[in-house]
Amino acid sequence: MKADLFYKTFNDVFIRDLPAEPPGNSEKFIQILIHLHLLLQHIHLFWYPSLPINHFQNYLDFWRALSYPCMDSLFAHLNILLGFILISMAGVFILSLMCAIAVIIEVKKAKIPRAFCKILRLIFFVISHLYFIPITIAFLLVFKYSNSTLAVIEEYENKLSTSTIDFGSTGVVSAPILLVIHLALALIYECCHFEMDHFRSKKDILAKNAGEFDALTKIVSFINCLLFMSMIRSNYVSYLLLSGLMQILVTVKICYYMPNYSEIMNLLKILVQGLSTMIIMFFLLGWVMNDSAVILILTIFLQPVLIIIGAFCVKYRYQRINQAEINSISNFLIFELAHRSFLISGEKKETMINFLNSNYKHSKDKRSLIIQANYSNLILNNPMLGLMKISQINHYGLNIFINYHVFKCKEDLQNINSINSDGYKLFLYFNEFRRTKYQDLELCENFMNLLEKILEKDPELGTLKELTNDTYQTIISLNEKYTNLLKMMPDSRVVIDMYASLQTEILGDQEKGKILFNKRSGLGKKEINHKKKYSMTFEETSCVLLASASQKPIGKVLYANSALARFLGYTVEAINDCYLKQFVPKPFFEMHDEQMKMFVENSTTHHIFRSTPLFMSCQNGFLVECYFNSECIGYEGELYFLSLIEPIRGKKREVAIINEYGQIYSHSENFYKFFDIEDKNLENRYVEEFLPGLKIDKNYLNYLFMFPVVNKNMEKVEIAVVVKEKTISSCKFLALYVSSDLDEINRWRSTFYSELTDEEEKRRGTLIKASDYEVSDTEKPKAKINEEQKVQPTADEEEAADEKKNQTGSSTVPKKQTIEYRLLLKALNSLSTMKYLILASVITIIAYNIFIMVYITQAVNHANSLDTLNQLGDLAYSSAQIALIARSIDISLQSGSQSLFNIENLELRISQIKILQQSLLNDYDSWSFCEYSKIVKHPIITYWDFIDLSEAKHESLHTIIGLIIQNAQEFVAHIKSNSTDYKQNLFFLIYNGIGKSFKVTKDAMVGLTKCEKDRVMALNDVRMLLMIVAIAVSGVLACFLSIYVFSADKTFNNLWELLRKRTHSGYYDFRFSLLDRLSLLHDQQNNYEEIEASVYKQSHQIKYWHSAIYLKRFAFFFISAGVLYVVTSYVFYENIHNYLYYRPTLMYTIIIRRISITELCFFSNENEILNSEFSLTRTFPEINSLKPPIVSYKLALANLLLTKNTMREDRIRALMSPGLENLIFQYIDNVPTFLSLGTYTAMAYLNFESQFITFNKIQDSHEFMVNYVDEMMAMTDKLKFVSLSCNSDSKSLIELQLKNLSYFISCFSLAAVIYYFAYYRPYLNNEQLIVKRMTEIIEIIPLKPSFSQGSTKRPNS
Repeated sequence: MKADLFYKTFNDVFIRDLPAEPPGNSEKFIQILIHLHLLLQHIHLFWYPSLPINHFQNYLDFWRALSYPCMDSLFAHLNILLGFILISMAGVFILSLMCAIAVIIEVKKAKIPRAFCKILRLIFFVISHLYFIPITIAFLLVFKYSNSTLAVIEEYENKLSTSTIDFGSTGVVSAPILLVIHLALALIYECCHFEMDHFRSKKDILAKNAGEFDALTKIVSFINCLLFMSMIRSNYVSYLLLSGLMQILVTVKICYYMPNYSEIMNLLKILVQGLSTMIIMFFLLGWVMNDSAVILILTIFLQPVLIIIGAFCVKYRYQRINQAEINSISNFLIFELAHRSFLISGEKKETMINFLNSNYKHSKDKRSLIIQANYSNLILNNPMLGLMKISQINHYGLNIFINYHVFKCKEDLQNINSINSDGYKLFLYFNEFRRTKYQDLELCENFMNLLEKILEKDPELGTLKELTNDTYQTIISLNEKYTNLLKMMPDSRVVIDMYASLQTEILGDQEKGKILFNKRSGLGKKEINHKKKYSMTFEETSCVLLASASQKPIGKVLYANSALARFLGYTVEAINDCYLKQFVPKPFFEMHDEQMKMFVENSTTHHIFRSTPLFMSCQNGFLVECYFNSECIGYEGELYFLSLIEPIRGKKREVAIINEYGQIYSHSENFYKFFDIEDKNLENRYVEEFLPGLKIDKNYLNYLFMFPVVNKNMEKVEIAVVVKEKTISSCKFLALYVSSDLDEINRWRSTFYSELTDEEEKRRGTLIKASDYEVSDTEKPKAKINEEQKVQPTADEEEAADEKKNQTGSSTVPKKQTIEYRLLLKALNSLSTMKYLILASVITIIAYNIFIMVYITQAVNHANSLDTLNQLGDLAYSSAQIALIARSIDISLQSGSQSLFNIENLELRISQIKILQQSLLNDYDSWSFCEYSKIVKHPIITYWDFIDLSEAKHESLHTIIGLIIQNAQEFVAHIKSNSTDYKQNLFFLIYNGIGKSFKVTKDAMVGLTKCEKDRVMALNDVRMLLMIVAIAVSGVLACFLSIYVFSADKTFNNLWELLRKRTHSGYYDFRFSLLDRLSLLHDQQNNYEEIEASVYKQSHQIKYWHSAIYLKRFAFFFISAGVLYVVTSYVFYENIHNYLYYRPTLMYTIIIRRISITELCFFSNENEILNSEFSLTRTFPEINSLKPPIVSYKLALANLLLTKNTMREDRIRALMSPGLENLIFQYIDNVPTFLSLGTYTAMAYLNFESQFITFNKIQDSHEFMVNYVDEMMAMTDKLKFVSLSCNSDSKSLIELQLKNLSYFISCFSLAAVIYYFAYYRPYLNNEQLIVKRMTEIIEIIPLKPSFSQGSTKRPNS
């Protein structure tokens, strides 16, 4: 059960060696330091830094110093509270993990390493005992301040930020879980870390009678921590009162019950709780008086007084309890305290057991029986009695503090008795023998079922596999059980006979059977040449009886051997349905059950009878004489009566049980033959009827009387009569012995009138080891030793016999040449190949997914990085802005009007374009794959210089940007110096900033967008190619697997057909062997119908579709792989492809709209002054590389209108987050009203205004133009924010899809690996095992029948 596993694990972990010496001063000093540490941790819970008591801040250093043992306070003072919390979490996690590992080791039935146990105990001590309070506070802090609105941790004076310990929702969820685990581990520690043995208390300072009190202390401390975190600031007085009441409760309980056997430990625990209670009172008094000095003075100066009072309380309590002469009261703990000194000293011996028995009847406290068991073991030196006591109770229930120690006591005593007690060893032997015999029967039945099933016309494959597997496993288990039995009882001829016949007649291992038969023959010789002087250890002729001693039903026979059944005249089946009282003669059988119950409850010994001559009642009610050995055995929480009975044979006498008046209660079967009567049953008749003159008086007991009688044959004979008084336990009765045998009479006469006893026949002791009465090897003649050595097989011979199993009953063909061996190899190779093919398929799918995932991730990371597109857009925008601002300043200077921009605007754009120039060069490699990237470094852009207009020049974009920066700076310098000699600078800024270079930059943006799309398409093509390759490889593996599975059908069918043929060939011979064993060994009737030969002749050859079975199982994996390909391709990859493909378009659309609105503004202004003297054609009449302003305006307007439809496409909008979509189509804050309805609507409004300015054919007012420019600038700023949001949001969206894809692939890959190793591999391994086991069974079944069909007798050989 789960409770047993839990108890067994922690019993192994917390087992400690008994100290060699009693606890000295050093150990006591350590305990004082530990409890002082715990006291200071309790004090930390009774105050807080901002306590509103007068002058409390003056003494804050004192209280802070006292709180440092509570490690959370120390770590908080050092500003590393998070470190302590993480250490606490790690500590609890490590402790839980180590406990889980210990449980797993126990499940595997391995031994937990000693070093591991020591480390685990140390961690338990630190986490669950020494620092229980600070770790609890740490977890409560996490729970309180996770997702909290508080900014400062209130519990500490240095005002730590809550952000350091805010774990968010994770902390809210995990902290309660950690608290529950922490408390549970603490309770486990208090349950398991101590001993209850009084004998150990002399050397173990931690020994005590209960763990509940320390567990109560832990629970109270846990509640105090909860109250400390929740109400110490809001309701300080109520908190102290609640905490004080709980401390008083714990103090009183400890003081009243004194659970520790050590007085100093009781004193320390009382002081910790009592001093904590008094300090709470001091804080309450200080609160009432509003004076912190009172608290300090009382705490310091009253401590010695309180310690003296605590010591006096302990002494007074011991005196009071010792004065009361308590023998039996209902409360066990008080009873134990009253008798503790006697339990430790053991001076009352068995009397103490009687006291404890009496107490248990009143209290029903399991601890009473635990104490009895330990007392019996350590004081009385009778571990069997202890095991009998503790086995009266179970260890199941919710009270783990008691049930654990019940289990521990049982486990320890069972281990001790398994080494030292012959009775317990014998019980284990018979218990194992009973199980072995049952499994032997199960094997025979399995074989019979397999024979019948394999010879059916169309046997079901699944049933055959199950039967084959079960049969082979039963063979393995049965071999182990027989081996264990021979280890327990090496000289048991019964076991050797059973095992040898199993090997030779059933399993076909003639060599091993021969060795066992030789061993049995050797035992016979040893018995002749080397007789034991005297032994009560089990002999083959002994009668064995095992019965239940549990209360319900008491006396039920669990096992009786055939010798006892024959002795009492029962069949084996009948005697196993009996109760013990049925074997008790009249008139004692009626009170037998009650006597047994009283013995179990009150006995001070586990011996019931010790080689006692007794009478038993046989099946027909007559008396039989025997020597009776009986013990009460405890085993796994149950009680049993184990009895060894030796019939008294060779005594030519009859006996009757009579009362003092001569009335016969019961008698032996031939008792009536001494008298001339026909009635065999003389019960309730009087002896005087047959023996007149016989004196039945206490003065004539054990006297020999001679009576002449006429027997049934009318012959006058003289009989001898003796009346003896028998005493069995507290029961006395008279036994009348009658004999007419001269030898028997002469033996009686030789005793004269002295008491006739059977002492010369009695065998002393009970269940004495054979070795105590055997002649030693040194006393044997050498010839006998040599003879014994000849008959005993060596270990090498037995090992050789295991390797020389008879393959086919009589064949001597080497194993590697047999047909079944060749078929076995083929089948195993087929199954191994299937495993490798499935593994290869798993690896292929996982490798494809990993490879394509890595490839896609790298490609996505590149495609997701559109910084270059942003930079080109910002570059075009900034150069256009520089041209717009410079032209606006030029017009204002020429016209004398106010400029729409100022010089600061121009300087800002210059600083921005400087950064962009360097970034463009740095990011060149990221888009060098695109042919448009050559504009950055190659001189292919045409431009004009005002100084030399005769020839167009060519430079790279990076160089031209540098020239724009240079001319812009020179233009600024001229403006600041009030110089108008800036014509050449203005020319360069306008005709390059918004001219040829500007157009090339916009073309590069279009080209880069196209390159990114082409790259995405190429990525998709590679992905499709990889998927086709993966599908092709998986398909090839699946096809190859299918072909191989189909080709393996023949091998498997041949193997099953071989089993079927072998079964048919040896059916009658093997069946007879099984029936013979069922009948002779297991007393089973032949309830199995014989299969006729015609049934097999009519059946066709076995042809199972193993391939269909395997392919159905394998198909799931390949279907799952297909689903993976479909889902990844048409869900994840398709979405990622679409997002990557349309993302450059979205980014380009938003960026170009920002640039286009600047173009519109520039050419609208130019149209305003088209006919003035300030127009470009008049300002620069030498050359004009720009198209007319109206044409350029219309081109810019057309480009802007094209992007309008793009923004509305569904696939474009799918890339927008809700916030981004809201910015574009719904609402913008901090802008003029007409622009607040989203950038999409705002752009339409600005477009309308620019058209109005361009086509209204009037000179617009300066205020109108200023307002238009301000709105345009505000919109370009918002469009920049939108472009950044679009970049981050769409990037996050694609990364989320990629993350979901990685999760899906990881989960599928993990599932595939788990499915392979948890299902396919075990399944195919199991198929291999079945094939191997089937081959072993083929070798077991005889090859040829040795008698004709239908015969029921084995033929003569």
